Formats: sequence, structure tokens, C-alpha cells
Amino acid sequence: RAWDYPLPSCIAECGGRFKGESSGRILSPGYPFPYDNNLRCTWIIEVDLGNIVSLQFLAFDTEASHDILRVWDGPLENEMLLKEISGSLIPEGIHSTLNVVTIQFDTDFYISKSGFAIQFSSSVATACRDPGVPMNGTRNGDGREPGDTVIFQCDPGYEL
Repeated sequence: RAWDYPLPSCIAECGGRFKGESSGRILSPGYPFPYDNNLRCTWIIEVDLGNIVSLQFLAFDTEASHDILRVWDGPLENEMLLKEISGSLIPEGIHSTLNVVTIQFDTDFYISKSGFAIQFSSSVATACRDPGVPMNGTRNGDGREPGDTVIFQCDPGYEL
């Protein structure tokens, strides 16, 4: 007997969705070989409510200032950019404040490099995200741990 089919191949896709997985790996398309030009890849990682997402970079090499990886806290429409990365230095870990992270990789029309390998994991959120300061008001206190107190006040003429 002989195998008469082509050997199956394992490839890194351009984008994807991870829902309810506590850990996983994201690779640039074709990794460890050079990624293609003119890509826009989007990966969405959604972990259980009350958890956050941590990204650990295992490898990173993109064309500096032209092939850019962006990491967003939550969905893109939240407009909460955590990090914008390009070049060949391995970035430090990134930790979300929400249970969703969106990763977007955009490449230009010219030079390609080996790309990236990212390990993601989920853990229980131990702190709240910064609520900000209300417009026409102030905030007293910076604590974000359970049990901390933050006091909001409005400027004269405004009601809370």
C-alpha cells in the first residue's frame, strides 16, 4: 500500500477568532517564512467575562514603520489602542483590561520579513480599568483594586 494523496499542510492563517479559549498561539501568515505584501489580518481573542488577555511575544520581525501590528483593548470600535509595533525588537508582554483583544496586522506593498509568533493566555482580572475623569468634573482617588474608593465630583453648575 502507498499514500497517494499530497501531504496535508499546516499553515498560519491571516486572521481568525478565538472564543472561550484560555490560551493559544497567533502567527503571522506563513510564519516562520516571510508574510505576503498588502495584508490586513485581524485576530479577535475573546475570553470569559471577568478575565483579561495577556500576550507574550515569542518572535517579532517586521519591516519597521511599514508593516505594523496593532493591539486593541476590546473591539476596534472601542478605539482603545494598547500598542503599535513594528521592527525587529521583541516587545514586552501586553495585558488587556477587558476580556476581548483585537490584533490587526497591516503590511505594505514591498519588503516582507519573517513576522511574529504570539502566545496568548487568559487570567482573572485583578484590577478595574481606569474609568477616566468626567467631563466638567473631577475624580479623587486612583485605586483600581477591589475595595478601593474613587470619588467623582462635578464642577459648579453641573449635577452628577
